[in-house]
Amino acid sequence: QPVQRVHDEVEFAINCYRYHTPAGMDMEKEVQGEDRLNLELQCIKQALVKQFDL
Repeated sequence: QPVQRVHDEVEFAINCYRYHTPAGMDMEKEVQGEDRLNLELQCIKQALVKQFDL
C-alpha cells in the first residue's frame, strides 16, 4: 500500500514537472538527449524531495 502511494506521488511529480513547469518547456528547446534527461531527472528529484521532506 505505501509503495503504491509513493508510486502515485512519483507519477504525479513527473507529470507536474513535464506539463506544468514553464522552465521545463524552455529547457526542451535548449537541451537535447542525455543532458536533457539528466536535467529532467534532477528536477523530478527536487520535486520529490520537497514533497516528501526527504
